Parts: sequence; C-alpha cells; structure tokens
Amino acid sequence: MKVVKYNVVYGHLSSPQVIDNLPDEILMAIFKDNVSVNDIGKSMQVCKHWRVICSDNSIWNKIVEKIPLILKQLSLKQSHPFNAYKEHVQNKKNIINGDLTSKVLKQGCWSQMDNEVTFKNVSIFNHQSIFATDNRSIYTFEDLSNLEDTPSKYNFIDYPDYNVKCVTHYQGRFLISAQSKINSYEIGEYRDSHWFSIKKNRSCASSFLVINDQIITGFDNGKLCWGYDDHSEPIYHYEKSVQALALFKDGFISASISGEGLLHNLDGSVRKTYFFGPKFSKLVTSETEVMTLKNGRISLWESMKVIDLVSLNIISMAMLGEYIVYGTEDKMIHIWDKNLEKIKKFDVDSAVTELMTFNNQLVSISWDKTLHLWSFEPPKKIIQIP
Repeated sequence: MKVVKYNVVYGHLSSPQVIDNLPDEILMAIFKDNVSVNDIGKSMQVCKHWRVICSDNSIWNKIVEKIPLILKQLSLKQSHPFNAYKEHVQNKKNIINGDLTSKVLKQGCWSQMDNEVTFKNVSIFNHQSIFATDNRSIYTFEDLSNLEDTPSKYNFIDYPDYNVKCVTHYQGRFLISAQSKINSYEIGEYRDSHWFSIKKNRSCASSFLVINDQIITGFDNGKLCWGYDDHSEPIYHYEKSVQALALFKDGFISASISGEGLLHNLDGSVRKTYFFGPKFSKLVTSETEVMTLKNGRISLWESMKVIDLVSLNIISMAMLGEYIVYGTEDKMIHIWDKNLEKIKKFDVDSAVTELMTFNNQLVSISWDKTLHLWSFEPPKKIIQIP
C-alpha cells in the first residue's frame, strides 16, 4: 500500500478517510517507523484513536531502549514504558525547576556517636535501605521512608582487635573484610547478630562488587578475583592495591591506587584502559559516564571534561540521573548538567562527606553525622487573586 510510505506527522494525504480506514496493525507499523519522541508525541495529539495506538508498549519499548535511565527504572518498577518515560521527564523538570524538600535525622544514633567516628562504605542496598560503617560497626536504616527511627547497629564485639576495611550486602547478609592489629586478614559474614569467619587470606580485601549474584573482590596485593579467595587465579593482577570497583554499562570498572583503571567485560576480560592518576579519592559511574575525584576536581572520562573550582574544594560527588552532584567544603551541594552548566545549588548545615542517589532522590551524610534525604518536588502553583 502506498499509504504506508507517507510520513504520518508531516505528510499530506489527499483523503483523510484513507488513513481512517487503515487497520490498527498498519497504523502501528507506520508509527513504529517514526520512533522519535517528538513525532510520536505529535501523533498522540491528533485524536483519541491515535493516542491509544501510540501508547502501545511495542512503540515505547523501541523509544526507551535508547535511554538507560528509563530501562533501569522499568527493571525496578515493572511499569508501562510510556508511563516510565513521562516519569523520567517529570523527574528532570523537578530537579531543574522543582521545590527542594529534605527529611533529616538530627538527633538519632548518627549524631550521638563519638566525634572520632568517621563513616565510610556508605551504600544503598535492596533499593530501600542504607548502611554505613566506621572502623568497628555497621549502622543501617532499614526503611529510608522513616528517618526518625534510630538505625539498627551491628557491633563486632566478638572481635575487638579487628578493624572493618570494606563491607557489601551479598545474598541477604553483610560480607565484611576485617584486618587485625597483627595484620591478620579475614572475610566474614554478619547474620543473626553474630560474626562468622568464612575465609582467612594472605592479603586484605580492599573492595567488593556484586554482579549478577556473583561477587568480585579486590585485594591490597593488587589481585582482582572472582569470589573472595586471594588464592584463586586472578581476573587481573595490578602492581598495587585495588582501590575501587564499580558497575559500568554491560561490564565493570576496576581501579588501582596507582591510578590505573580498566573496563572489564562481564567475563573479566579487559575492554578498555584508563589512567585516573595516583591518589584519586573516589570513583563514581552512571549509565554513560565515569567520574573520579582527585585534589578537589572532578574528571569525566567518557566525555573528556573536568570540573575544577579553584576556590572550592570538592569532597564528595554522585550522579543523579544524568546530572552531576557534588559537595564542597563551604557547606554547599551543587547540581550541574552533563554540559557542565550549573542547574542549582543549596546550603547544608555541615560539609557533605558522602553522596548517593536513591530512587531519584539524593542521600547525603555530613561531617556532623547528619543524614539528609533530599527530594525534588514539582513546583508549587501560585494562584494570583485579581
């Protein structure tokens, strides 16, 4: 049929009845050839019939498969791809123009701890809970929707001579790397309020990464291994300690304290190399970007850009969707877009040492041990009375 060759959005048909009489299957095939968001959006405004057809899953699946952020959202919520796209657009509008709200825990367990305690290994797990460790304990919020509760606290009272090096949540329990004062190294798990030693190693595990129900461990001796046994054949062997591991695209990134970085395929083979530079302090990845923090400046390695604020020292960073978020020593949180244009900034009570994202929200932990859950709400409508 020649009708199928017409551009439905911009074409000119001599008889509108021709298009009205086409079967829905033919219309669907036409719309699938116009998979840009703008064209489908305009087609949805023609009539109710077209709106129903253009809302079909098969059309929007082709659109959202090009947007990793929406695919991630769909995998978590199992929602309609069209609704996921609308939510994605609304979240972007809220971050740029929306009102900022914050839930704060000021007087809970975090702020009552010893002033010498420093949080590290702060992570989200199970898409609803957060955990952070100091040198001796794990603190967890089981439900981030209720920040007024005192967090659960897990103390390693049975091993007073051990310090926590790194922690991950793996197969329903905490997996912990610990080092004794006499340089003895153990991998253990914490469940049912008890510590269970499951592996003694020659080197201390310095980082964990969970991928598809498997775990990868980086060790101080430079080994990168499947599982948590430093006796096994390594995926890769750095000259110096493995400092960071992170998921990226359809693989993962490992990085050594020397500044060498590698992008691995899921089977461990090396796809790409980086040189982050020695003594970088943080590695953060999003669906499309790799960022490192070093000496107060952020480097974006995929887009080859740098955020360098001479007068401000950047001490924390995260990715909120496609936006870059970082905290500075002057008690500010800044949000920039991928083109390095500033979107907004806001004050906090104390310098932010850790930043994470959680369901399009931002989680921050400050020097004063205050935890904030930042939400970006639609702007409030102001009704003017004449």
